[in-house]
Amino acid sequence: MPVATGATCPVHVAVPAVEVCERCGRFVCGECLQFAQDGVALCTACFAKPHGRSTRSGLALALVLAGCLGCVPLTPIGIALAWLELRAIERGEAAAASKAGAQWALGLGLMQLAAGALLLVGLVGFRLWNGG
Repeated sequence: MPVATGATCPVHVAVPAVEVCERCGRFVCGECLQFAQDGVALCTACFAKPHGRSTRSGLALALVLAGCLGCVPLTPIGIALAWLELRAIERGEAAAASKAGAQWALGLGLMQLAAGALLLVGLVGFRLWNGG
C-alpha cells in the first residue's frame, strides 16, 4: 500500500513510515514492520494477533456436514464450535480469515436442527392424527 508523504510511525514518531499495515491501516516504520506467512505487511500489534485459518472453524464445518450425512449427534457439537469461533474472532483471539467457515457451519447447523424439529413435529402430528 502506498505511504503518504510525511507519514510517521505511531510508535516511533520521529521515524518515517515505509509501509501501511494491511489489517488496521496504521503507518509502520521499518523497525515495526512484520510480515505474515502469506506475505501480508502488518504492524507489530496486528502481527501479535492470530492470523491464518483456524482449525476450529474447519472442524465445526466438518461436524455439521457429517450431521447432514446422517451423524446427527455431531451437529450440535459443530454449532457450538462455530459459535465459539465467532466469539473468539470478535474478541480478536482468532483469525478473521476463519469467519466465513464458522458462519457457514453455524447457519447450516441451525438449518439442520430446524429441519429436524419440523420433521419431528410432523411425525408426532401424523401419529396423533391417525390415533397413534
